[in-house]
Amino acid sequence: MVSGNNLEVMEGMIQPQSVVIVEFDSIEQAKKWYASPEYAATIPLRQRAASANMIIVEGLPPKFG
Repeated sequence: MVSGNNLEVMEGMIQPQSVVIVEFDSIEQAKKWYASPEYAATIPLRQRAASANMIIVEGLPPKFG
């Protein structure tokens, strides 16, 4: 997991105040987490605390890392 608010946009129109990156073993696991009752229980709290955009991105194969 990576989280921080010390960031600088180099290109594009996005203006985030902070970024959080969470790694999962697969897109399927990320979707399973997102649809889980455990995460659903935290959504109202997150929505009261911040607005957010969530994106699931497939990572590169290990040979690229």
